[in-house]
Amino acid sequence: MRSKIWRRLFLQITLILLVFAAIFTFSTGNFLYSFSMGREKSGLKSSMRKITERLSENTQALSDIGGVTMELRESLFRQIETENNYMIEILGETAVSADAYYITPGHALWESIYDVSFFGPGTNEPSRYQQRPLESLDRQITPDGGVFQDFRDAGNGLEYLTYRVALENNIAVQLTVQKGVVRKYSAMSSQFMVIILVSCLGLSLIWVFIYSRRFAGPIAEMNTITQNMAGLDFRRRLSPRTKDEIGQLGHSINLLADKLDSTLYDLSMKNAKLAREIELERSLETMRREFVANVSHELKTPIAIIQGYAEGIKMDVSGNQRGREEYADVIIQESDKMNLLVRDLLDLSQLQSDQIKLSLAEFHIKPLAQSVCGHIGALADKKGISVTADIPDITVYSDERRCEQILKNYLVNAVSHTPKDGEIKVSGEVRESVMRVSVFNTGSKIDEPDMEKIWQSFYRADKARSRGEGRYGLGLSIVSAIQKRLGMDCGAKNLENGVVFWFDVGLSDTQH
Repeated sequence: MRSKIWRRLFLQITLILLVFAAIFTFSTGNFLYSFSMGREKSGLKSSMRKITERLSENTQALSDIGGVTMELRESLFRQIETENNYMIEILGETAVSADAYYITPGHALWESIYDVSFFGPGTNEPSRYQQRPLESLDRQITPDGGVFQDFRDAGNGLEYLTYRVALENNIAVQLTVQKGVVRKYSAMSSQFMVIILVSCLGLSLIWVFIYSRRFAGPIAEMNTITQNMAGLDFRRRLSPRTKDEIGQLGHSINLLADKLDSTLYDLSMKNAKLAREIELERSLETMRREFVANVSHELKTPIAIIQGYAEGIKMDVSGNQRGREEYADVIIQESDKMNLLVRDLLDLSQLQSDQIKLSLAEFHIKPLAQSVCGHIGALADKKGISVTADIPDITVYSDERRCEQILKNYLVNAVSHTPKDGEIKVSGEVRESVMRVSVFNTGSKIDEPDMEKIWQSFYRADKARSRGEGRYGLGLSIVSAIQKRLGMDCGAKNLENGVVFWFDVGLSDTQH
């Protein structure tokens, strides 16, 4: 694209220059001599007017050869002869050279036109002299009565142009110029102009070459950039070097690229946001369905148990009071489990919908941890699990009740997954503006695919054991929801001999 533009422009301008050069060369070669002769005739007429005006003042003195005064010769004739290289003749009544009153003394045309042997001894003025034989070529009478006549010397082939005007008292003035001199100067002028033309043409071609490249460069660059824009690539920009229409066009392309880039970026962001929202909506819909299915599944078993034992009581299946009491105890236990499930679901829903108002205040984390460990201790003792707490006595700023709930969920989960005679450790570590509370338990590790899923509602890595212990997979999801409301992090990771769960608590201002 780029090379085609500047080459085409260069060739077109070069062709135009060559055509003008050819026309100029043809014109100078064919019309310069004619033009020069026309100018020469105009010069002859102008000189003739000056001569006739001065002679008209001295006509009475032109009665003999000496009638032309020395003053007139020096003041007018010499000037015209020197400036124009004319030969001036003043002719008598017969208007021939033999009757000449005056002829330019010492002029170069003497020897070519006249036989100098007729000149008087020791004088530059002829007494009676003989003109060489001349051949008349052309004759032209002007409107003012003057006569232009072309002659050629049969002896040497030279051509002459004469201009003759008749004055009063039958006196005539004749101006003569050699046409070869005019032709020579015309040829020299033509050659000189051709040399100048070739030089200027060469310089012009160099300039046209440079100009074509400079002119076509921005256009080619614009083409490349617009092609990139068509391919949605808006990184390149033009650098306008001029303030003309091309520079303004480059500036407009840059503005267009900026606006298109910005618009497409905004559109892509909105599309990405829309895609995320659609995906989120799909995810929420899936979660709703799974939630309904999980709740239905979790409620179905206790309801079925309650229904069965209630029917047994109604039909008096046991047949005695003790059996009816046992049936009633099972119904109460299953009702408690359902009540716990409903409370957890309500708690989780309120946390996720920001309906629970947090009670933020300063409190000591160590007594809280020791209290929760004490409550869990009875449950851990049944499995021979030791529970220890090693937390620095630090004042934190958070919701004390929610921190207790997190720690209790972690410890219950730890007791459930710690083998007999295992160990549970609660520790704390200050990290910049937070305290990280960790709950470690010995036992089996969590599979990596389950590491992200354990924070989802109703997800249980060991479904049989969780169901049998009355746990529904809501504890960790509640922990995650609480930490999100508090703006803190939580997580879990596998260690060499067990698993550790952790959560961050903000430090109070006095601890910073």
